Amino acid sequence: MKLKNEITDLLKQNGAFASAVFSFEKNHSKILEKDIPAFKLWLSENAHAEMSFLENNFEARANPNLILPNVKNAIIILFPYATGHRTRNSKYKNLNKHDNFINEESIISKKLISRYVYGKDYHKTLKNNLNKIAKNLQNYLNNQFQYRAVVDSIPFFDRAHAREAFLGFIGKNTMLIRPGMGSFFFIATLLTDLPLEEIIELNQNKINPIGNLDCGECRKCLDACPTNAFKKPYFLDANRCLSYLSIEHRDIVPNEFISHFKNTIYGCDICQEVCPYNIVTTDFSILKEFSEYHKPFLSLNVKEIALMDITQYEKWFGGTAATRAKFQGLVRNALYHLYATKTDGLNDILDNLASSNNELILKTIKQLKELLNK
Repeated sequence: MKLKNEITDLLKQNGAFASAVFSFEKNHSKILEKDIPAFKLWLSENAHAEMSFLENNFEARANPNLILPNVKNAIIILFPYATGHRTRNSKYKNLNKHDNFINEESIISKKLISRYVYGKDYHKTLKNNLNKIAKNLQNYLNNQFQYRAVVDSIPFFDRAHAREAFLGFIGKNTMLIRPGMGSFFFIATLLTDLPLEEIIELNQNKINPIGNLDCGECRKCLDACPTNAFKKPYFLDANRCLSYLSIEHRDIVPNEFISHFKNTIYGCDICQEVCPYNIVTTDFSILKEFSEYHKPFLSLNVKEIALMDITQYEKWFGGTAATRAKFQGLVRNALYHLYATKTDGLNDILDNLASSNNELILKTIKQLKELLNK
């Protein structure tokens, strides 16, 4: 449902590109009927791999009152973090002013990290923005309503709720896609106990065309996945996904996937990069926190990451979402990349790290030594 124009303007002043309202009273049954059973099936097939937290918080996903008591609606907001490969009539062509200063061997220059970690940690940035929006909205409405700022660290079906609010449709790659914007955006939600009539435009009879869109016959994302992580359209097996393996997986990666680290040390954007909706997007601005690259990434290379100590890790990666992979995970990933690219001197690097007291790093060294000696 469409927000009042004054509220939409308020959201735009805080970096929002698109927004809408989801009513739990009117539409939550759709989530219970469609998304809860699909999520249960996904869990039952162990497609969530070792992400047990997805099982542990299942009740809250089905009952939003466990997140915010007496919740009535959700104001759902899309914050872009990257444009498409080309933008139509863009006045924002120079968003990233560091382009001329990037070391050609850096992890950004070689596109070895997912786009969403180029800037500041989105969790903190979006929560700050949501809290600011809530305070401004309280002042505008003269109503000290209860709210909860929700980013993806809270058990909430953000993509499904955004779909039901007609902010986009779910693609075969399981991403929320908004025509004209693509899928390179964060979904942030403000759960509130506000009465619906206080925040929406009345007499909304116009049919939203996004509700009738889908991927059609296109399967570019499915065919481009290097590890065949999609068992079928709309079903991602995390056990085979490079994003999962390079970020959430806390052990050594099975040998069959190591060669795919040739193109990454953190995350994977391939199923989004090939999506036609991300090739050309409309004109939009991006929050400064996301449009400006994290400075260490401009020169940091993979060998430096492989050999970094914990102090360097905190200096180079602190304040970014890349810390999700943790120190040992990033070292592991860097070593896999050096192996996959047949980098000279890898044996010396492994020997240099042999005195580490980190279990995962030692297991990775042993794994790669065995592969090198085959």
